[in-house]
Parts: sequence; structure tokens; C-alpha cells
Amino acid sequence: MYMADERRACILRLLAEAGQVRSRELVREFGVTDETIRTDLEQMAQAGLLRRVRGGAVYTPPGGGEDDAARPDCQLAALAAAHLPQGAVVYADDSPYLPALAAEAARRDCVLLTAAPERLPQLLTTSPPPRLYCPGGCPDPESGLLVPAHWPSDAPQPQVALLTPQGVRPDLICYSTAAAAHLAELVLPLVSRVLLVVPAGAMGSDAPHSLPCTPERLITEDAVPPELAHLPADLIPRLTPEQLRAENAFDY
Repeated sequence: MYMADERRACILRLLAEAGQVRSRELVREFGVTDETIRTDLEQMAQAGLLRRVRGGAVYTPPGGGEDDAARPDCQLAALAAAHLPQGAVVYADDSPYLPALAAEAARRDCVLLTAAPERLPQLLTTSPPPRLYCPGGCPDPESGLLVPAHWPSDAPQPQVALLTPQGVRPDLICYSTAAAAHLAELVLPLVSRVLLVVPAGAMGSDAPHSLPCTPERLITEDAVPPELAHLPADLIPRLTPEQLRAENAFDY
């Protein structure tokens, strides 16, 4: 049962990172049977950790249940929350980690700024629901974000940025869309604190749109490459599928 628990934690990490997973990809990634993955996804769905869809599963935001504390997204969000001042105005990138970050921000009575209008109903279902503000702007068809040319003068001024870029390089953060990079570029001069909340896969990775950024802290998994080891970091353990196969001789 120990191996199954660890495999499901890794599946949940992949879900939080990508938003969805395909069953056949999990079978190949973990080197287990279709039936094993089907059992994993069904039991995780019963626990409220994901929603089954044809061919795989999609991410389900945290709902304040007892099982949520073990979720990788909730662990990272809890580490980030330790650096949020009570009642702060916080900007957060749109990412699968956003619901967990929203719930932690709500626990500290923070105002959460988001440019992702489609996320608002989802964020309001987190426990506890956050205080939300959307600065507005022109809809970007590629990302679905509302992107202003300049930070609106009547919008709350962010004090902390929780950024979840797709790539982190020395002194650079990298986004897959120009809109997300532009929003980060608008926010960075306004804030006094920048936290990067990213999965291990973003460490040392590239994406098409980059901008300079030296964060106050990395909130990530225990897989920081040497070129980023100089940055202060809060870490959660990371188990790769390869480690699971090497460390466990049996499948349950």
C-alpha cells in the first residue's frame, strides 16, 4: 500500500502541474498495468482529489478536506502562505496551483488579484473562498486572460507576487504565452516580495516568453538544479516515477 500511496501522490503532482492526465500516459510513465492506473484514478476520484473523464482525469481544486494536506499543490501553497503578510494584496499567475494558493491566501485574509476570469467560479468553491479582484483588460484569445496595457490606476496595488512560470532560469522567468509574461512584467515593479511557486519540471526549463526576475524565494520540489541553488528555497519532497520503480519491487 505504501507504493500505491506514493504513486498517487506523484499522479496528483502531475495533475496540479498540467491540469489533466491521460491514463495511457500514466501507464507508460509508471510502468504499471491499465487496471492499476484505473484503480488509482477511481480511488482518488472518490477522495475528491480529481475528476474522472474519458481516457484520464482532470484536476480538482482543494476543498478543505482532511486529504488535502498531502496534495503537492496544497503543500506548495502552504509553504508560500508562510511568506504572505496578513491582509496583503497578492497577485497570482493563472495555473493549476491557483486554487490552492487562493485558499491559503483566504486563510490570511489576503486580497487575491487574478487576470483569469474563467477561474473565478472555481476559486470561489475553494475552502475558504478568497477575496478576489480582477483588474480587467482586453481578452487574450491564446491564454484566456484579461490583459491591460498598464496596471489600472483604480485597481488594488499588489504587494506580493505569487508567480508560477513554466520555466525558471538564473535571473529569468519564462512563460508559454505573451499575455502571462506581460502581466508579470506589469506586476513586478509594483510588489515588494516575489515568490516563485513552481513544480520541479519548471526548474531550469525554458518557455518562449522570458523576463528578468530575481525572486525572494523559490517554493518548489526538492530538485533544484545547481545553477539555481543560490536562491533561498522552501522545498517539498519529490518522487519521480523512476524512483518509484527503483525503490519498490511490488505493485499493489
